[in-house]
Amino acid sequence: MSDLVVGSVVPALVESIVSYGVVVKVGKERGLIQVPELSWDAWGLQDRIETICKVGDTIDVKILAKTDDQFSGSIKAITPELDPWSKYNRPAVGQKFKVRVVLLTDYGYLVKLPNFVITALLYDQCTEKLEIGQTIDVEISSVKYDEKIISLKAIKR
Repeated sequence: MSDLVVGSVVPALVESIVSYGVVVKVGKERGLIQVPELSWDAWGLQDRIETICKVGDTIDVKILAKTDDQFSGSIKAITPELDPWSKYNRPAVGQKFKVRVVLLTDYGYLVKLPNFVITALLYDQCTEKLEIGQTIDVEISSVKYDEKIISLKAIKR
């Protein structure tokens, strides 16, 4: 029978790093921390998991769910104050940022804000042709908090 309690924070030993997350062990039980639960900055994290932890590290993990012999955990859940949508970090209309293009789409650019939010900069809101990795100055034109949607417009240079 497991001593782990859902909602508790426990030290866990990192056993292995896999493409979809981190396998950890608490006592005799193995658990998985999936990539989205490793950090609030999850974009591209599957390629840089070792910036969060390494095999052999002991890390604090919040237990999200469990069965008799395994559990799922989260590092991200330990730091709710870093949630980019929390009342402390909420983006606001008129805020200006330098953002980095992370993906090109049919409708615009996906860009990463400094608070780790990924959002779209639509082609009709940007006159420049951008490539992945380039940065551009933007302003928030609207925010739908319930839907976690931010609309941006490029700031003309």
